[in-house]
Amino acid sequence: MESTSTLEGAVPSRSDNLTVMAHFIYLMYVLPTGITAIFGLIAAYACIGQARGTYLHSHFRWQVRTFWIVLAVTLLVGGIALAVVGGMVHLFSDSTVGIVFTAFVGYLFFCLFLLLSLWFLYRTVKGWYFLFKEREI
Repeated sequence: MESTSTLEGAVPSRSDNLTVMAHFIYLMYVLPTGITAIFGLIAAYACIGQARGTYLHSHFRWQVRTFWIVLAVTLLVGGIALAVVGGMVHLFSDSTVGIVFTAFVGYLFFCLFLLLSLWFLYRTVKGWYFLFKEREI
């Protein structure tokens, strides 16, 4: 008889534990702090090898890729934003029009970061949805 976690006193299988970990990682990604996403990344790396050959492997791979893509784009856009807005502040600090234009450009970069956050949330929710359906992502 196969052990399942729904029976009283049954020992959960390794697949059940990996499923719980995948759910836990998605939860850590949804929480609004960056540190939880880092812990989620570490957990995903710890579980990905054990999930080979199952649909869970695609979820752990999805979680790892999502983290690294968001981090890379954040660093790229953040570096560009610092250079552009910082340079504009230095150049246009004496004129009112320059200050307003600099604030507008800063607002555009803020909108880019907001879109990136929404994309991260979209990938997390999409992956979590497929996990609940017990399907590959």
